[in-house]
Amino acid sequence: MVISKHRIKLIVVCLCVFFMLTNESFSQSNNYKLETICIDAGHGGSVPGAVTKRVYEKDIVLDVALRLGKLIESKHKNIKVVYTRKKDAAVGLYERAEIANKSNADLFISIHANSTKSNKAYGTETFVFGLNKTKANLKVAMKENDVIKYEKDYDTKYQGFNPSKPESYIMFNMVQNHHREQSIEFANYVESEFKRSGRRSRGVQEASLIVLIKAAMPAVLVELGFISNRKEEKLLMSSKGKRKLANNLFQAFEKYKKKVERKNNIVSKKPIENISKKKQSTDVHYGVQIASGANKLNLKRLNKFDKFGKVSELKSGNKYRYYVKSVGSYAKAISLQRKIRCVKKDCFVIAVSGGRRIPVSKAKLLIN
Repeated sequence: MVISKHRIKLIVVCLCVFFMLTNESFSQSNNYKLETICIDAGHGGSVPGAVTKRVYEKDIVLDVALRLGKLIESKHKNIKVVYTRKKDAAVGLYERAEIANKSNADLFISIHANSTKSNKAYGTETFVFGLNKTKANLKVAMKENDVIKYEKDYDTKYQGFNPSKPESYIMFNMVQNHHREQSIEFANYVESEFKRSGRRSRGVQEASLIVLIKAAMPAVLVELGFISNRKEEKLLMSSKGKRKLANNLFQAFEKYKKKVERKNNIVSKKPIENISKKKQSTDVHYGVQIASGANKLNLKRLNKFDKFGKVSELKSGNKYRYYVKSVGSYAKAISLQRKIRCVKKDCFVIAVSGGRRIPVSKAKLLIN
């Protein structure tokens, strides 16, 4: 079988992306806290998205995105909301994920509206990154990814990826989504809230979407409905409809946040009984976890992190954790995390006391 130069190039790119994104995949952990949320209003500027005689997709999703952000900001003062756009402006697909990555976002929500040639299709659906298991999902991926053609030198920028050619999706099918479990969990909450409000849910789907592939955090793409369907178009155009959709997304976020924090034992800052701050504080320190696994690792495998500080080992239950020790306050630990993320995207801050991991919230009561 003769393999074309184009396919060889694609395979090379596949392998590069695969090893870049699966860098020490054994280190993945579900432990993270929702401190920064990135909300992405799809399309924008010269890229209108789906279009009818009455409305552009880009306008609907921007309205819903801003409403969702305001709901989060008003209810959770301690959560930072980052937007990929707050006005009618074009933003590249990779740029959207980069905005989320640079802001160290803990959740990425990309908001879109759907459209088909038939006016009978209707309902919501939420996508997570995954294989194009059906022709319908491949069509969705092709349609959403096709906007890269509006970007200057897209062929060079996206290393030969052509959204119109099914073979280009070989690259995506080789890449593992590090945050698959959390992404699906949040997506299920979103669809559940839509269903509770009376909408038809088409369920949680998987597709090879560029906007999700580079996000270094749990990420979903939400399709609010079909503007090609007159009834849903009317809903999506109305202020009441957009307010309802934003509230659905907010309720899903609330439930997901509670689940995440309950799972990771994140507690409120209440006084802890029988703790002497002077005694305990010298024993407590922060660190940035870079790897974990059931088997003990040779620290030489982690020597690329030596430039950030000493790499320490911590036995926690049946798992070994490896972290770069941080000296001083929580703010300094966060600063160290940002530096390490240049090498390891999915690192996160932990707290240690007496050779055991403790909740970060508890450490904050003991040290600044």
